[in-house]
Amino acid sequence: MFRTTIRHTLTLSVLALGAAVATAACGDDDDKKNKPGPGVVDDSCPGSQCEYADSVCLAIGDNEGSDRTDLRINQLNITFPEALKNKFLQDTVINKAMRIAYDESCNYSGDGRFSWLFSFDRTSNKLLTGGGPPIENEAAAKNGTCFIQFTDTDSGIEVKPQELDVTLGDDGSFDVSGIDVTVPIFLPTGGSVLLPLKQVAVKNLPGKAITDDEGNPSASGNCIGKYRTNLDPAAACLPEDDISYFENGASLEGFITVEDAETVWIADLRTSLCVLLGKQADDIKASGDDGTHCKRDGDGNIILKGDWDSATNSAVEPGTGDAFLLKAEFSASAIKINGTASKMDCSDAK
Repeated sequence: MFRTTIRHTLTLSVLALGAAVATAACGDDDDKKNKPGPGVVDDSCPGSQCEYADSVCLAIGDNEGSDRTDLRINQLNITFPEALKNKFLQDTVINKAMRIAYDESCNYSGDGRFSWLFSFDRTSNKLLTGGGPPIENEAAAKNGTCFIQFTDTDSGIEVKPQELDVTLGDDGSFDVSGIDVTVPIFLPTGGSVLLPLKQVAVKNLPGKAITDDEGNPSASGNCIGKYRTNLDPAAACLPEDDISYFENGASLEGFITVEDAETVWIADLRTSLCVLLGKQADDIKASGDDGTHCKRDGDGNIILKGDWDSATNSAVEPGTGDAFLLKAEFSASAIKINGTASKMDCSDAK
């Protein structure tokens, strides 16, 4: 079985992000509006030479002719709580890691280290969802990916896909709940940080659904959401918020417990996710050489309380619950999923 050292430390470098943005824009933020990026080959985003420009979501895979609809999230925008909506967290920690590095003619890049996969089996009416290994670039993505399964040797947490009943409408609509999933974000330095989410509900946004490459509703389609058509080639096709390359087509809602949030460490901010959820109030922080964490009482319990009760999966008075509600919207595009594997290269997928 695949084994790795899970450090629960998210070490995405601010300097690396700055270099990536500078490369894409051929300049800094002040002059990116006046200088074309290296991938700009005409007056459109993506450029006409982009192999995937005919797909509204730049899908690399194709579900046509298959009884499965395989998709990978390519953009996740947190909408609640307010504490997690800041640009740095959403771009540097989440979306840069979700984006795959395409050929430069597509004007779209990332490091592909955060893969959240969905496989709808339209014959058995089942959904398999979970994390996948890193995908370095579009060349690797063309070969497909897999669900990854392993046990964290430090915490004993098992990372594996979850199967649920789901009915995927002929119009591409879907609505599934009760997903308990731990998705790994793999680190450039090795290891990963685990994101444990509970009772996640996923559904299409009103008036939107899974679509084919042309944007028509289709259960066997390749897209959730679509690439934005109003990006500016003169700005290297970078969105104003550096995040929203796509118009989202689905929503996600679930909770994370206070204890689980404390294990998610964001090194660039030298703080845990627990502290961010607590809005860094002085009475729930403990600072030291190892950074900022949530305080614990004499019995070892985290003092911070949330707005959600994990036992009943329901809202409670803020400051009384053992968990926090999380909401997001997302877009996704087709990628071939070759089963479940314990090896990072998917060579033992089945």
